[in-house]
Amino acid sequence: MTSDLSSILLPTAVAAKLCGVSIRTWYLWDQLGKIPTPVRIGRKLFWRRDELSAWFDASCPPREEWIFRPKKTLEKSAK
Repeated sequence: MTSDLSSILLPTAVAAKLCGVSIRTWYLWDQLGKIPTPVRIGRKLFWRRDELSAWFDASCPPREEWIFRPKKTLEKSAK
């Protein structure tokens, strides 16, 4: 079953593939601070899909320069 929630957080292998690098390179980039900060759930690391997309569009700046500002969506209130 695929849901919208399953595509919000990407596991390491998917994030690395999306950016065109090996898992080993992805972990190295994480250690060096070259990619956005991951979300840790237990022992696993995940990356936000929308953040990786925005980071890539911003020419992949290093973590110390990167500021992610998610787009806010307005929801209609149910009355």
